[in-house]
Amino acid sequence: MSGAPSGTVDGCTLAGGGSVVGILAVESNGTGYTWDNNIIDATKDGINFFTSGATQTGISGNRITNQTEDGGGGVMFTTQPANGVVVDNNVFSGNPTDINSISGGTGAVVSNNTSTSAGNFVVWTNTTGAVLTQNTVTNSTGSAFFIDGNNSDLVITSNAISGGGAATGIRVGNSFYAGKPSSGLTVSDNRISNRLNGIRVSPADPVAAPSLTGTNTNTITDNTVTGSVNDGILVQAGATSGVVVSSNVASGSTNKDCEDGTTGTGTLGTANTWTSNAGLHNTPIGLCDSYIGELPVRILDTRAGSGTQQGLPSPLAAGQTYAFTVAGMANVPANARAVAVNVTVDKPRHAGYLQLFPDNGPTTPLPNGSTLNFATGQTIANFDIVQLSSIGRFRVQASTDTDVVIDVVGYFTAASDYAPQSPARVLDTRPGSGFEQGTPGKVTPGMPKTVSLGSFAGNPSVGINVTVVKPAGGGYLKVYPVGGSPTASTINYIPGHDIANFDIVNVPPSGNITVETAGSAVDVVIDVVGKATDQFVNQTPRRILDTRPASNIGSITGPVPAGSVQSVQVAGMGGVPLNAKAVLINVTAVLPPRGGYLSVYPDSNGDGLTPSPNASTINYTAGQSTANFVIVQLPSDGKVNFLSSYSSVDVLFDVVGYIPRL
Repeated sequence: MSGAPSGTVDGCTLAGGGSVVGILAVESNGTGYTWDNNIIDATKDGINFFTSGATQTGISGNRITNQTEDGGGGVMFTTQPANGVVVDNNVFSGNPTDINSISGGTGAVVSNNTSTSAGNFVVWTNTTGAVLTQNTVTNSTGSAFFIDGNNSDLVITSNAISGGGAATGIRVGNSFYAGKPSSGLTVSDNRISNRLNGIRVSPADPVAAPSLTGTNTNTITDNTVTGSVNDGILVQAGATSGVVVSSNVASGSTNKDCEDGTTGTGTLGTANTWTSNAGLHNTPIGLCDSYIGELPVRILDTRAGSGTQQGLPSPLAAGQTYAFTVAGMANVPANARAVAVNVTVDKPRHAGYLQLFPDNGPTTPLPNGSTLNFATGQTIANFDIVQLSSIGRFRVQASTDTDVVIDVVGYFTAASDYAPQSPARVLDTRPGSGFEQGTPGKVTPGMPKTVSLGSFAGNPSVGINVTVVKPAGGGYLKVYPVGGSPTASTINYIPGHDIANFDIVNVPPSGNITVETAGSAVDVVIDVVGKATDQFVNQTPRRILDTRPASNIGSITGPVPAGSVQSVQVAGMGGVPLNAKAVLINVTAVLPPRGGYLSVYPDSNGDGLTPSPNASTINYTAGQSTANFVIVQLPSDGKVNFLSSYSSVDVLFDVVGYIPRL
């Protein structure tokens, strides 16, 4: 079609003739072409825009297969810019390259195409403002997305790339245009599996010819990479690249999940900025980690009018099991293995308990253990780490009618060294329970009880849910590895109220832990809810904050006023390293004069004044000391903030461990 101002080719079948082009188009300025629903097989190139024009051209619904030109293939833009081109909903198979933008152009869109067994899906150079999105690429023998130099404001987002482990999923370089680095690159929300590298940024020369330029203008964010033969995310962009790599999840890589080979003034001596990425093996150590904490985000509130009821009734009905999806909500990625949550019951009709457990289908059995125990009308919270099913769901069941609130405070990736599970009971001191472990009956003051963890012995640490059952009087309970008793408590209790708290406790060589009470004798129930490896560094609890004047520890003295944000330095305190990723704290609100709640969260703004999220850590009632466990992501300043609503209150922080940077 030489010199035609516009034209349409629709529904043609072109086959054979491997030495000639299927459609040779636009030899002189033209606009408004459409090439739709054609079948082009075994020609030299499927569609070749040879010299100039191709403005506002649409290429849609074609099937282009088995083209023969080395470096060419499906759709070629050869010598002059092609602007406003849309290539969508085509099927490509067996081509050396499906789409080649040698000539470049402005505003191209490549979307919703399917590619199988190509050399490359795209070879992309010299473009401005292009978008490559929602394409599916399988088993390409070369890099699926081969991005070379001189691109500006290119967006590669929401593509699915799998198979073909001999080459990279998305490769950004400048092999052909060594003196023309790209800028304004966005690589986001792609799903890449079983490639040589998931995402690789590499220059022709790291000093003389970097592949990217423009500090903080190039971003790699929110991608998920699994099963890479070499690296999940590999950045070698050059010392002046300044790439921002954030909120990606990489797992199952043979070499490294996250690797940065450039040096500079960015994260951990690299030239780039890495934040909130998840992955198990890193170079340098600390680029990615397998637990990602965040400001608490509310994902469920069954109270009428809350806006986050998730289609569940208000209140939840007694004995009914409800399943809902967590993965994909509240920044939790689709491949998250578990979530760290704070769960609250609000004004239950009767005393009872709540259970959270993975959703493995409609026949999922109830676990032999509880997540939270409560009294009639009591608003109370507990922390838990809940395993997610393969489709990112877990189940909730209450023994009585009650409203339920769930706040996500973090998640674990497939690379995580913490393995949650449905609760498994190891201790119930009540006679006839079958889990008495020695003489049945209450744990009494001055008589610590040794508890065997049985089949869970041999793990460095375990996650446990500890419940005090119907105490006759007030007091507190400690749970710790066999050895010296810590000064810090695990649970504070008052007469007549069942109360539970989560804890992660070290497992000594004996496989035994100790339960000790001060105050009233109590029955105690312990359910193992997870196993941790050395990623979780647990320790005997160490108090780093006690606002009570008579026993003051830390920089805050006296009850904290309601509505006032308080900041506590945690990194470097209580055995927590300065570069720790997250801290494990048992937080206690002590004898508040009024009811209310306490929020504990990272000082993300770095000024000690980060506002409180719309989520609670502890719900407390007047005159009752209440504790809850929490894992808090540590920001760069190493500080944790807290705020008390409605009431002034004294606050205790007991550090029970931390998560190091890997």
